[in-house]
Amino acid sequence: MALEDIYAKISLEDEEQGVELQGDDAIQENEEYRYCLVGRFLTDRIIHFVSMRNTMAAIWRPKKGICIKDIGAGLYIFQFFHALDMDRVLQDGPWTFNQHLLILKHLKDDANPMRVDLFETSFWVQVNEVPAGFRSERILIHIGNYIGAFLSSDSNNFSGGWKAFLRIRVLMDVRLPLKRRMKLRKPGGEWIWVTFKYEKLPTFCFICGIIGHADSSCEKFYEAQGGEIERPYGLFLKAPSRNVPASVGEKWLRSSPAEDSGSKYGKDVTDAVDEEVSLQEGENLSLAIKGKGVIRESASINPIPEKMPPSMPQLKENPLFNNAQAGYLQGMDNAVNLGLVIMDQKRRRTDPHTEVNLNNPAYEPDLMQEDPKNEVAVGSAQQAHRST
Repeated sequence: MALEDIYAKISLEDEEQGVELQGDDAIQENEEYRYCLVGRFLTDRIIHFVSMRNTMAAIWRPKKGICIKDIGAGLYIFQFFHALDMDRVLQDGPWTFNQHLLILKHLKDDANPMRVDLFETSFWVQVNEVPAGFRSERILIHIGNYIGAFLSSDSNNFSGGWKAFLRIRVLMDVRLPLKRRMKLRKPGGEWIWVTFKYEKLPTFCFICGIIGHADSSCEKFYEAQGGEIERPYGLFLKAPSRNVPASVGEKWLRSSPAEDSGSKYGKDVTDAVDEEVSLQEGENLSLAIKGKGVIRESASINPIPEKMPPSMPQLKENPLFNNAQAGYLQGMDNAVNLGLVIMDQKRRRTDPHTEVNLNNPAYEPDLMQEDPKNEVAVGSAQQAHRST
């Protein structure tokens, strides 16, 4: 058969013919793919897949696990293994990775993930400055449909007394600018304004109000040649976090230095030139002095002169000297109570034969001359760190 005859039999209309599945030919819904979400990040930047996968799994913590796969073209499949895990992710959003909004959609049985439209996501919106006469579910539905598409309202909106704002969940098209406020009026009444704040609002443009890019990437900014341009949007559209954790150091803070000294720990830190103070939780206050940490008891417990007299008779008048001699002879069990403990921060091995010149407190033995592993004997590590 000639090639011309073969070409003559080819008809593009044959491609329009299909096969309609009947009865047993139809495949039932696969349990494995029932709880799949398809998603994309609202950014042109490259997403590091491994980091994203680990981050989202750590944030969501699905009870039955999750499988995340990159299917190309900036699209991802998030496969859950229980309906509760999938529903919680959809209801608690929106979610972001590196401030890039993640748009998710439930993958239906007959949907091709490569052809799913991913332009809508839901936000919790706080409606502020709502007068008492406008606080009703019906009005909230109107407001939600003005912002986007009303989904639901917070069950606590009208219980528990007056609320500073009312919350509604709205499905929004990310291709459209954010709504800042809305005018309302009752028949024969005056116009009033209600304003909006969006919870978990990611990066958005202050110039055009569209989510997904900043001012420097806005087309209007380039049209203005980088010059002065109006920015009608701003951070006032972002709702503050509703779960603000307490400050990490709050329970250790005091209103004045006088309250800090010895009220809880019974210790003061002496002042010195070029001394660096470091605070450890549940440990002593220490000073970094020439590679050693010096811990001193509060003056109210065991006073220590700022300068030790060099003469032996005067030195013996100080009860600290007698305690030091006794502690040195009896070991670390008594030395812990001296109020003066020298710790070597370089963690050299201890040598009980190393001598300390108590006649001259300014004297510092050169430990490196005899053995680089020697140091002033201070006992075991547990003894060196005194309990409060």
